[in-house]
Amino acid sequence: MLNSDRLTLKKPTLADAPAIAKYLNRKDTAHMMSHVPYPYTLDDAHEFITGTAAKIHNDLFNAIYNKTNDFMGIVGIIPKPTGDEIAYWLGHPFWGNGYMTEAASLIIDEFFKVTDKQELFVNHLLSNDKSKSTILKLGFTYVSDVILDAPARKTAEQAKHYQLTKQDWQAKNA
Repeated sequence: MLNSDRLTLKKPTLADAPAIAKYLNRKDTAHMMSHVPYPYTLDDAHEFITGTAAKIHNDLFNAIYNKTNDFMGIVGIIPKPTGDEIAYWLGHPFWGNGYMTEAASLIIDEFFKVTDKQELFVNHLLSNDKSKSTILKLGFTYVSDVILDAPARKTAEQAKHYQLTKQDWQAKNA
C-alpha cells in the first residue's frame, strides 16, 4: 500500500468492479486508452480484477482511492518484454485535480526504489492530451511514434512513446 496526503494506492477488489465498469463504460475514457474494450461491462471489470490485476503480484499495480476510500482509477507498472511500462486511468469525476500525477509519482518512486531497473516507459494515443500532460509533468522524454491497438475504436492508432530514466527521476525529485 502506498499513501500520499490525498490518496491511497492498494490492490483493487471485486467491490471496485461496479465503479470500474461505470468509469470505463464512457467513450471519453475508453477511447483514450489502448487495450480497453467499449462498451465496458461489469463482467469486463470482474475479469480485469481477477485476471490482469491479480496476475501482477507486486505493490506496483494498484487501484487509486481518495481519503474517503472512493475508488478513483488504476495506476501500475506492467512488465513487458520491451521494458516496464506505467499504465493508468482515472474516472471522470476526478479529472483535472492533479490526482493522476500524484498517484503516478507514488508508483514511479516505488518502482525505482524496489527494483534495479534504470528506465520506465509510457505511451499515449495522439488524441489523449490529458495523458500527454501527465507524462510531461512526470518528466518522461519522447522517444518515438508507435502503433497501439485501440479496441474501443476498433482500430490500431498512432501513439507517442516516452522514457523516464531512474537518474532523471532522482534528479527531478532531489
